Amino acid sequence: MILNPNGKKKEDGNSHIPLFLAMTDPDDVSLDWEVNVVASSFVFDGIRDRYLVVQDDDRIDWCFHKMKMEWGFIELLSHDTLRDASNGFLVDDRSIFGVEVFGVKRPGEGESLSFVKEPANGLYTWKISNFSALNKYNHFSEGFTVEGRKWILQLYPEGDSNASGTHLSLYLSLDDSETVQTTRKLYKKCLLGIKDTINGSHYEIIGL
Repeated sequence: MILNPNGKKKEDGNSHIPLFLAMTDPDDVSLDWEVNVVASSFVFDGIRDRYLVVQDDDRIDWCFHKMKMEWGFIELLSHDTLRDASNGFLVDDRSIFGVEVFGVKRPGEGESLSFVKEPANGLYTWKISNFSALNKYNHFSEGFTVEGRKWILQLYPEGDSNASGTHLSLYLSLDDSETVQTTRKLYKKCLLGIKDTINGSHYEIIGL
């Protein structure tokens, strides 16, 4: 469990405390490993001897895997709510936070999975000019075709919602013109990288 008591202040002056659940030892996890959980976070009310329970309404379960080892609540509790003595969340300068986790076993389904060899035309280079002048929002590359499918790269220069202001985020996605039948799934494995044009020390990471 990861708790940041200082939180992050918003433009309107309000600030919240984030709470995250993370898997340990990511280096020991294989690329095809994943686990699904349902989690609830709670804050103890020391006045009424009860808990404030917070759940994620937008997601039935959280899927942890090699590329996503952390899930949580970016705005678990506002600092104003925490410091309001009548709420009972901060008593004698002490607070109690917790998380309840249940593993989810998905019902077995028959699947037919086929793999293709590494494509001969699988390399795509996206050259971006005036990178420092880009705004913080997402940018899209031109479409390119690999194994009969049209793909695009999606770039967030200052990070997406999960890494805002701390990391650059880069995604490989199907182009909007592509469709996948609802009864089928399309799996991809890619190597995303950033070229070091001076020293040749390129940064690369496997994406799924």
